[in-house]
Amino acid sequence: MDPFFPAPSSPLFMDRETAAALRQILVAHCNDADASCAALIEESGTVCALAGDDSLHDHGETAALAAGAYHAVRETARRLGESAFEGLSHEGRHKHFHLGPVDSRFLLLTVFGNDTRLALVRACSTRSAARLRDCLAAQPPPPPPRASPLARHRLNAEEVLGTTDFFRER
Repeated sequence: MDPFFPAPSSPLFMDRETAAALRQILVAHCNDADASCAALIEESGTVCALAGDDSLHDHGETAALAAGAYHAVRETARRLGESAFEGLSHEGRHKHFHLGPVDSRFLLLTVFGNDTRLALVRACSTRSAARLRDCLAAQPPPPPPRASPLARHRLNAEEVLGTTDFFRER
């Protein structure tokens, strides 16, 4: 299987205890990296856990854009012959960010300011990614899907129309 194009992931499930533990890891990450905000983002751009400055939180648009940018740059690196891709960083005038992999499904987005060094953020991101991986691996399996109350009332064409002759050419 191509590591850059893994099979589609299973539906996202996270219990409350796991969500709380992930948030605590992100709070510690913000403190250790001197970052203003950190987010755990699923490959589709869904925010799974968030910590830090509330003014930087939006409705997920930033996470979706970040996930798309990460995947685009990773693919560009692969096409240029680079087999290793360790993340994406941007340094702006006042705000900067680093986006790195947690595992094949999740990304860690870290937002920081001018007083914080990128090297510190990258080092802390590597440690935090390991903690996040452990937490995600330890979560209980999702509950089995519940059958729809309408499932026992499914009808076929013969039951609806009274005959299958309706579909034959006349």
